[in-house]
Amino acid sequence: MKIYLALGEYDKARIYCDQLIRLTGNSKINLYTLSLYYQIIAKYFIETANYVSAQYYLKKDKDLVSSLKSLSGLAGNYILWFSMDSASGRYKEAIGDMVKQMR
Repeated sequence: MKIYLALGEYDKARIYCDQLIRLTGNSKINLYTLSLYYQIIAKYFIETANYVSAQYYLKKDKDLVSSLKSLSGLAGNYILWFSMDSASGRYKEAIGDMVKQMR
């Protein structure tokens, strides 16, 4: 999916995004893997300008990485918030996201 996103082939990436969304429903999934899935899904929605869906998955991921006390996961989450806020023209919020990531 990451390759298709990098190439801007969003229709092909959508197939894999849908698969990841289905996999997040697996109650036996490793929580760190789940966080990774949430972040990749959010990245797809950011790049396709579906900010409502991106925000949904970023919130789920933030709650998860906070409960896991995963600093690297939280940093990745803030970077995606920055990407979403800057892409949607919310520059003040984007700067706040980046400052949080640097703490």
